Amino acid sequence: MLTMGLIGIVLGPLVEFMHLTDWWHPLFIFNNFLIRPEDVIFGFSIAGVSAVIYQELRAIKEFQQNKLIPTKKYELLVLLIGLFTLFGLYIFFGVHSFWTSILCLITTALLVLIKRRDLFYSMFFSGILITGIAIPFYIFALHINPFWFQQEWFLGKLSGIFFLNIPIEELVWYFFIGLTFSAMWEFMNGLKFVFKKRV
Repeated sequence: MLTMGLIGIVLGPLVEFMHLTDWWHPLFIFNNFLIRPEDVIFGFSIAGVSAVIYQELRAIKEFQQNKLIPTKKYELLVLLIGLFTLFGLYIFFGVHSFWTSILCLITTALLVLIKRRDLFYSMFFSGILITGIAIPFYIFALHINPFWFQQEWFLGKLSGIFFLNIPIEELVWYFFIGLTFSAMWEFMNGLKFVFKKRV
């Protein structure tokens, strides 16, 4: 959880620079800071929780199999493709940051599944769980301020589709964050789940 959270700390502020141009424009505590505390906290928490939520809820243990550890070349391939779809499409082709984020997460997940199809169910259910955790927070925020999305999102640049009064982009993003980040630690370290037998 700590390791994946630290990765989230690095990626969070970098990705936020894109999202602030075409996705949302929130009020920060320190608007003039280059790296904002909210981005650091959010990046750490969402990446860290996504990485462990499925295992913790099911009390699953893991063991390492050397044959499952990806080669350095394959890890580099995953990294380069992920970075290009995340930043390259936005910088060089002007693709909306929502789509660059989703494409990055999908391609990364697919590259993981090519090598580790056994991780599919944990990835899928982690995506569901993370989305399920996010929804009550949005509902609570809307209860406090019903105009929150109108005030702090570029709704004109989004699809206009809502679920429970939440822009669908938000929920899709959480699902794919949970799906992709939940597999990265197991993928990089060749870890396999040990499911307890039911008595």
